[in-house]
Amino acid sequence: MSGGGAVSQGGAESRGGATGRRDPERREAGRDSDAREGAPRDTERRSEQREVERDPERREVAGRDPDERDADERDERQQFIDALGDVLASWNLPRSTGRVYGALLLHAEPVTFDHLRAELQLSAGAVSTGVRELVSWGLARTIPQAGSRRLLVEAAGGFEQLLAASHERTRTFIRVLDAGAALVDGPRAGERLADVTALFEGYVDAGERMLRARARAARGSR
Repeated sequence: MSGGGAVSQGGAESRGGATGRRDPERREAGRDSDAREGAPRDTERRSEQREVERDPERREVAGRDPDERDADERDERQQFIDALGDVLASWNLPRSTGRVYGALLLHAEPVTFDHLRAELQLSAGAVSTGVRELVSWGLARTIPQAGSRRLLVEAAGGFEQLLAASHERTRTFIRVLDAGAALVDGPRAGERLADVTALFEGYVDAGERMLRARARAARGSR
């Protein structure tokens, strides 16, 4: 029995040795196959790297760590929100209202008042006033939550009402310009005043045509 076991073990070792002698060829063939499969991926990586190196903006972004890129994105969002606040402030709306609208435009989903307060570092009263004004202008809408008294808020279109109000202010300005036509010192000043008046009249006319076209399109889509 022990002799048979030895023979059996020896045979196994012999077969194993033969297999071992063939293994280097198999391993070499396997390495060749892996190399062929990996070649396209390596080529793609090298091509991507060359594109990054040729593009200064991509090279700069690639060289920054993720935290730094996230910080840059937050800064850009903040700049957009602040810029929109400045624009709406020039239209006689509170700057905080414009900032609320800017934040709402960037959010894909409705958000809570508390979220806006934390994001914009505004008081609860400023957020509430801002949302109320935006809703009155048609620039935002509130959404009730089932089982809660808290509202969600999201941006809406509504620039038609804001643009119409801007047109009315411009018409007031045009009437003042018209009143000055009889007061100018000579033809040259009269021509200059007429040019300014025509510019603002053109602005109002173009805006009114756009508003009428949007209204027709809205009626046609119903």
